[in-house]
Amino acid sequence: MATLFPTLSRMRDHPTGIWVFAGLSLFALSFLAWLFPLFETVIFIVLTLALFFITMYSLEWGISLFFFEIILGSFGRWIVVSLGGTLLSIRIGLFLAVMMGWICYCTTNHLSARRVIRHCRTCIKQNPWIGIGIIMASYGLVRAYFLGNHFSDVWDDSNQWLTLAIAVPIACAHRIRLKTLLARAWMNGSVALGIFALCILYFFTHDATFNIGLAIYRWSRVTHIGELTILSSLFLRIFLQSQILLLPVWLSCIGVQTSSYQSQALSILIASSLILSFSRSFAVALVLIIGISFFFLLPSSPLERLKRILISFFFGAMLVFIVSQFPLPKAQGGSLTASFIARATLNDAATATRWSLLPALWHGVVAHPLLGSGFGATITYTSSDPRVLQMHPTGEYSTHAFEWGILDLWFKFGLLGLVWYASILLFAWRLIKKRQWTSGLSIGVLAVVHIFTPYLNHPIGFAALLLITLLSTQDDLPTELFDAWLTPPLGSILNRSRT
Repeated sequence: MATLFPTLSRMRDHPTGIWVFAGLSLFALSFLAWLFPLFETVIFIVLTLALFFITMYSLEWGISLFFFEIILGSFGRWIVVSLGGTLLSIRIGLFLAVMMGWICYCTTNHLSARRVIRHCRTCIKQNPWIGIGIIMASYGLVRAYFLGNHFSDVWDDSNQWLTLAIAVPIACAHRIRLKTLLARAWMNGSVALGIFALCILYFFTHDATFNIGLAIYRWSRVTHIGELTILSSLFLRIFLQSQILLLPVWLSCIGVQTSSYQSQALSILIASSLILSFSRSFAVALVLIIGISFFFLLPSSPLERLKRILISFFFGAMLVFIVSQFPLPKAQGGSLTASFIARATLNDAATATRWSLLPALWHGVVAHPLLGSGFGATITYTSSDPRVLQMHPTGEYSTHAFEWGILDLWFKFGLLGLVWYASILLFAWRLIKKRQWTSGLSIGVLAVVHIFTPYLNHPIGFAALLLITLLSTQDDLPTELFDAWLTPPLGSILNRSRT
């Protein structure tokens, strides 16, 4: 690997700096493509071809880099090209690159179809939620066809479920090597995402001359990299959809047996990003899951973990304050405390829109409670979102993408959607019973967040489930998320996984 792909070798041997630089470079490339659209197609082709050849050479690296993009890229539209009038996102391009690279990898390594099927069968047997998810997605397409749902809506709604197909290359990869790379990608991607959020905060609070903040805002709206909102307190909310993938890493930092400098610093950086998200869904999920774990699940040291939580969020808030008020150049911005109070009042357009959607979505559920309405089924309701009101002054809006994620599953897949959700909860409980606290609680957080904000029907949610599934499996590495990487020394474990 050192001769063919020296950069990948350096990422493995000196991971954090180069991984983080690579992650921030993706944002820079996206911003460059937005400024100069001529480069967008070139960047798309170069990245997809590079990932194809990397996957063909090393399946584990190809899969890890694909997940690295999901960890950073939110909706995966930070690069978009037009192909025959159809818009193709970079995530679809990278997915196709990995799948084609995997086919070539199987061919060159003489991995027969029978052996691949055996690997997949074992994977589904060990993780029923994957099999149920594939059956459910197939059913959603069939149901949409018989109900005559509009094709473009069906495609937009269903293509996200293609992410589950990445489980097939995962089943064929070298397990220990892949676990090592994915853990590195997840942790260092979290660092890059945390730094990126702080950089956005700095530019918005210190940009009185060059309008860099305004340019970043317009870029984020076009690429869907995140939602940047000036709150009533004049403080900036930085909500990046991928921030939900920070929660399992943060829980790992809090729950690791022996705390280290790395775990403490990472927990503080992640806490700062979670604070900047001002996400009520994240807050409810964390409070609920942490409360349950403290009183009923964790076997020991609850006070130690509580101390880590308080330290993490205290210094995370201090980090946000320091960046926003750094005196060079002169800072401008609102109150962080007032922003928390404003978000807690639930008196905003986003909350009003969710409550307006709820009865309309429930009406759609009861129309087909057993069989569902399939992919692409739409609901019409009255929205208070300012962006919707710009296009539809009456506020009446039809969409196939909803908040209230658990009702979304029920509406589109009927009882099968609820069975799939239950299988995920059962998977979390199985992990907790095996004393894999962080893994089980991480899935619990995802499940709670999905009640309010849809993630478990999105590539980000699928990525989280697949990553947790893989990193919590039994083999030569520790079965708790990131324990080997957050507790020094790393030594023999990493050396063994590189051979």
